[in-house]
Amino acid sequence: MNIKLKLNAIRAVIAGGVVTSLVSFAALSTAEEVREIIDVGYSESIITPNGIKIIDHFPTTVSKPTYQQRSAISTANLGEWEHPVPLNETFTLHSRPNATKTIYIDFDGHNGKEGNYTPYDIDGDDSTFSDAELIDIQKVWASVSEDFLAFDVNVTTEDPGVEALRKTDNGDTEWGIRSVVDGSDIWCSAFGSWAYVGSFDSNEDMEAYICMVPDHWLDIADSVSHEVGHALGLSHDGPGYYKGHGSDDTYWAPIMGWTNYDGVSTWSKGEYSTSDNDEDDLEIITTQNGFGYRIDDHGSVKEEASVIDVVNSVSASEGNIEKNTDVDYFEFTIDESLTISLLIEPDSLAANLDIDAKLYDVSGIIIAASNPPTKLHAEFDVTLNAGTYFLSVEGTGYDDPNSEGYSDYGSLGYYSITSLIETPPEPPEEFTLEFATEADTFVHASKSSLNLGTQTSVRVDSSAENFSYLKFNVSGLSNALISSATLRLKSKAKDIPDTTVSSVTGSWDELSLTWDNDNLVWGQQLDTVSSILAHSTVDFDVTDAISGDGSYTFGLKTTSSKGGLRYLSKEAGVDAPELIITYVVNPN
Repeated sequence: MNIKLKLNAIRAVIAGGVVTSLVSFAALSTAEEVREIIDVGYSESIITPNGIKIIDHFPTTVSKPTYQQRSAISTANLGEWEHPVPLNETFTLHSRPNATKTIYIDFDGHNGKEGNYTPYDIDGDDSTFSDAELIDIQKVWASVSEDFLAFDVNVTTEDPGVEALRKTDNGDTEWGIRSVVDGSDIWCSAFGSWAYVGSFDSNEDMEAYICMVPDHWLDIADSVSHEVGHALGLSHDGPGYYKGHGSDDTYWAPIMGWTNYDGVSTWSKGEYSTSDNDEDDLEIITTQNGFGYRIDDHGSVKEEASVIDVVNSVSASEGNIEKNTDVDYFEFTIDESLTISLLIEPDSLAANLDIDAKLYDVSGIIIAASNPPTKLHAEFDVTLNAGTYFLSVEGTGYDDPNSEGYSDYGSLGYYSITSLIETPPEPPEEFTLEFATEADTFVHASKSSLNLGTQTSVRVDSSAENFSYLKFNVSGLSNALISSATLRLKSKAKDIPDTTVSSVTGSWDELSLTWDNDNLVWGQQLDTVSSILAHSTVDFDVTDAISGDGSYTFGLKTTSSKGGLRYLSKEAGVDAPELIITYVVNPN
């Protein structure tokens, strides 16, 4: 039995406005077939005395990776997201308190037109709300508010009273919809979520019902917006419940489909390849329910730009994109050349807005633009001369709506502007210490018993092998942070192909060390310099070896077979080896 036949079978069980329990599936299909139906989801339209009732059995997400992804995102956001009001004020939230039209999300139980509903409950105690439940409620409110932020309608968790939710006559100016989030699965198992089409301006307080299965806040928020959409007169974006397309931040799904991922969800007019519904959501919402778009909050041309401070304020501004034709302009002035870092972000919890931003000079010429292709935010990191500049913010789309993208049609909602001026701190004052060699010598494989500590040079060869050692006693660094350490040598009369410097440990004396008694241990290789000219000064980076006061020995080797490769020693009197250390005083 294919899905279409299965759904027809389910429809056949529905009669006279009464819907059977999901248990009835057992008579229609195998358990596997029932699971397939539940995974896909299905809806019913029933004609009742109260109007057309759409019943939504949304696709299950409990056992799917998408649900696990959403749960992980919710957990991550819990640490980052700041709830808008203290938890004890959860039931006083309003998105637009002065609006005359209302979407009331009812969490505390309700004796409604079609049933008695229990309070929202995830811990088994519906007599009180736990902190976790209150946080969920605030998240649901915030997500639904973002979906309706473009409109002149108030999304609230505070009971506005029956008279604010029904339109009694043509002279009434206040009405809306109650969206009941039920804490019991009794109604869920039989009915799913539901709403009456066009009931937003009903003359009764006719509830929309939100099934709390699964009990994830984002599913509940999506269900609220979806059912309120039906109450506003909207149909489904299909086929079925269209789950969207794309990936990560730019995964897109229509609100009147099923927003199965945490990406961007928007109102739609069917701009995707498999769409079976091209109704204009925004047109229907704003012309058939007694409210329109909210008033623009920032000027739409640079002559009417809102002035912001990007130098002395981190939170420079915030705003809303109310229409897909809306562009918000901001003006700022800097008094000196600065590197300006601006971050323009959409709602952090459940964004509807993909942002396109531009920077202009005072004459209106675009000097920078930002619309990261797979991200919803925009950002700038530019160095600007002193002067006046303009920033524009607008909604945008991504790629091709008929493949993996979406248009700017429903790219509406909240954004914030954060300014981070990169003013580099004054560098700390650096100090330099120079140390002469305490001891230096070399050992010769062909003259293994000979001590060469009094020579005016130290030697590096590979055939026969000659190794050189230089010892320095370092002091004065007890409260220092090392910036660099350089071993400086002067080459003698022959070019030197290469020299490698390493750290060396062990006890030695320059007047007794020979090849035969050399027990020094070579450690970390610090630096190699190649193509050294005769009579040149050679600097080796030995920073990694210096940690503070103490005695340090460095060993010199070469891979060259060219003989007679020498550096001046301390016995030469001039151009003797040096250890040069730069440091800053430790502020701690």
